[in-house]
Formats: sequence, C-alpha cells, structure tokens
Amino acid sequence: MRSALLLLLFTSWAQGQVWRGEPGELTAVKEAADRGEAAAMAEYGWFMYRGLAGPFDVNELERLFSIAAEKGNLLGKLGLARLHLNGYALRPDLDLAERLVLEAVELDHPAGKALVPFLARNGRKVAALERGDLDSQQCLEEAAEGGSVAARYSLARSRVKEADTREAVLEYFDFLEAEAPTYPWLAVMGVSDTQTYRNHLSAVEEERFTERFKRLRQPALERGYPEALYRRFSELRDEGKIEEGWPYIARAVSQRHAHSMGILPWAVRFQKEYRGRLAHADANRLLQEAWKRGARFQRLGELAAEAFFGRSKEDPEIWKLVEEALTDTIERKNNYAHHAWGKYLFIRLRNGLPIRGDARRALGHALIYCHIGPYGGDEVGELYARGWKGVPMNLPRAHAAFEWMTTVTQKQKMQVRLKQVKNRMTEEQLQESKRLREEGFPSAEEFRREGEALLRESGDPYVALDDPEKLRK
Repeated sequence: MRSALLLLLFTSWAQGQVWRGEPGELTAVKEAADRGEAAAMAEYGWFMYRGLAGPFDVNELERLFSIAAEKGNLLGKLGLARLHLNGYALRPDLDLAERLVLEAVELDHPAGKALVPFLARNGRKVAALERGDLDSQQCLEEAAEGGSVAARYSLARSRVKEADTREAVLEYFDFLEAEAPTYPWLAVMGVSDTQTYRNHLSAVEEERFTERFKRLRQPALERGYPEALYRRFSELRDEGKIEEGWPYIARAVSQRHAHSMGILPWAVRFQKEYRGRLAHADANRLLQEAWKRGARFQRLGELAAEAFFGRSKEDPEIWKLVEEALTDTIERKNNYAHHAWGKYLFIRLRNGLPIRGDARRALGHALIYCHIGPYGGDEVGELYARGWKGVPMNLPRAHAAFEWMTTVTQKQKMQVRLKQVKNRMTEEQLQESKRLREEGFPSAEEFRREGEALLRESGDPYVALDDPEKLRK
C-alpha cells in the first residue's frame, strides 16, 4: 500500500502538480522520508517548501533534496535547483541549478519548465536562452498546460500586470482564491496584491479579499514560510508596530531569506526602535549575503553603498559589491541611483581611491539628482569647494550649493560648511553666488542638462535614467 501511495504521489509530480491528499497520507510520506526513500524525501521537501508542511527548515530542505538528487530523483533535483535559484542554499550555485533545470526540461517535466525563467534573473546569461534553443514564455505556458501551479501563477500575474483592468484583477484573484487553500504561499501573495490592485476593487471587495487571504496564509505563517514572515513584517512596520514585526523578520533571516537579509539592515538604520539590535558589521554582512543570494529591490543598491561608504578602504570585494548594486539600481531606471552614484564616487575621491574617469562623473550625477530631490547639493558643494581633477575649484558654486541645501535638508551641517566657504570668498564671489541662486543653481533644469553633459564628457555609461519630464514625479 505504501509503495502504491508513493508511486501515486510521484506520478502527480510527473504532471507538474503537488499532491492534494489527506493529512494521514502526509504522515506516511514523512515516515517514508525518514526511512530515506528518495521519492518521499523529495515529495516531503516540496511540501515544506510550499508551506504545506512544517516548520520550514532551510537546512532540512537542502538535506532532503540533496540526498534525493544524489539518488537520481528528478523531483529532488528540481527542489535543489529551486533552493539555489532562490538563494536558500548554504552556498548558492546558479550553474548547478541551471544544469538540473535543463536536465528536467530535456525530460519534458512541467516543473522543470516552470523554473526556466528563473535562470535568467538579475541579468544572468543562459546559453540555451541566448541561442534561442529555449524560450522562457513558451516554457511557462507548457508548464502551465502540464499542471504546474507555479507556472499558472506566473502567467496569471503577468497578465494582470499587463492588462491592469478590473476584469483581469478579479480573474487573477479568483485563481488565487481557488488554489490558496492547497498552496498557502499563493495567499501570501494575495494579501500583498490586494493592496497593489486596490484601485480596481470596491472597498467591500478589498476588505473581503484581504481578510480571506490573511486567513488562508495563516498556515504558512505558522510553519515559518519565509516569504510570509517577510511580508508580515512589512505590514507591521507600515502600521507602526515595529516590536511585533521583529520576530518575523529575525526568523526569516535565520532561514536565509534574501530579501529579509536586505531589509533588516534598512530597518535597523531607519527605524529608531531597532537601533542597537544589529551591529554595523553584522548589517554589512547581511547586505552582502542578500546581494549574493539574489535579492534585488528598489533601494538595496543605495543602502549597500551607503553602508560601506568610507568604512572599507582596503576591501575590493566590498567596493565590487557596491558598484554591482548601484549598477543594478540605475539599470532598473531608479532615478535615486544618481544620488547614490554621485555620493559613492565622491567618497572614493575623498578617500584617495581610484575611480574610472574623473570627478566630472561624481559632479554630473549629483547635479542630475539635485533636480529630482533634496539631495546631491552637499556633493556638488564639496566638489567645488575643494577642486578635483576635471572639476576646478569654484567657491561661488560651492557656496550656492550649500546654501540651497540649507533650504531643503541637513540645515545644521550645511550651515557650518556654508560659513567655512564664505570665509574664503571675496565680495565679488559672494555676489556671483547670489546670482547663481537666483538662476536656480543647482536644482534648475539648466543644471540638470549640465550634469548630463558632464557625464557624456567623462564617458559615464549612465547619462539619464528616464524622461526628464518625469524626473520630479
């Protein structure tokens, strides 16, 4: 009976599906996994990974999938690939994940095809995709036809993002509601997406979907599913309930959840309730781990850079991480990256570290960001106050930039620098500074264009991120 049951379970996975059996049968699978039966180890690992069994234990997952994979079990290989692709493995190996996924694709396995798009995340080059041997969209569609719920979810989410209509949103939520009782991780996404698409819902619908998905995700929270913990932390943080959120994010970090590793240093830095809970060195370590494990979100690049500014002069690995993070941020058309790049380049100059090109790059990025938000003027002021290769000293511009900064942010610090620069200036230079301020220096459109020209002159590859008309939006 037990062998027939396991054969039934594995057959369901050959169709790209997860077993929907009774709790007693789950116990039988667990017992078989404990005896070392490869199919059961792989099956139980997937139950745990999807929030169907628990508690979630990333080390146990890697053990189960690794042993099953070594015994030739395809489901075990795919589980191991997923751990490496999503950064849960102790030492993520994307090349290994690619080999395991492509092996499953060769066998026409739906769950393997569902993982193909993940191979090329974060700009990674995949030869089979580059050559056109495989197509991510086609693989997803074939996986969905084969019964892969993960592929069906990916396609449904893509459709609703593209259509952005009420009809598409309701269809998407119908799918989530139908599958979430069996797959709690879908309810986790449903809670967040209810907020994302709330403009397409009535107040009654929003409340109903939110409460429904919160109930359905509860098993995932109770079993310690990391994405559920991470998103619950974010909710509590936004509600101002910092203390309640701490256990959730700490538990997610303990399970090597990449985004939690990236957001925890942010919380420690910007939420006063968390200050003192994480040493600076530990925050830096978590940022490095988050990046290596594939975490990418809007301000991670900026945060990583600022965490290391001026503190790691002799560590080339840290500076490599900073540049990778900032490049990713800027390539995602995040205009805030102009500020981060300007600051990063200036601090390297200040610390006597080499940069590609000269100080015009730092000045160009800083001037562009002055047009966008209340930062960048301090770098503009410092560059002109000192004078660097490519940027001659210009005290009127330094004074005007510091004066502008006193009107937008950092008033006390900028007042000190303003006074120091003023003491070095002639009356004629002070009049020139006044004229510059009347012209809108350094935040006017004219000076944003000047910043772009400086980047072109210095060979900077990131001249403009977006339509200038959208910069202030």
